[in-house]
Amino acid sequence: MAAEQVAFMRKWMADHIRDSAAVLRKPLLVTEFGWSARSNGYTVAARDPTSARCTTRWRRRGRAARAPVASSGM
Repeated sequence: MAAEQVAFMRKWMADHIRDSAAVLRKPLLVTEFGWSARSNGYTVAARDPTSARCTTRWRRRGRAARAPVASSGM
């Protein structure tokens, strides 16, 4: 995953985690995310670390904000 993609993903997640707690005062529900197998550069070897980055970040940010975080569907 390119550095600019990682930076975008981190900012997007941080914004949504913060907004769910501070603005909406609702839990963040992550029901589906992924990388299409039809995308250029897709491999399982690339997909797994990307998924791990996402779930680790959600858990850390959710705990830090003391906001409920739920996820399903990987």
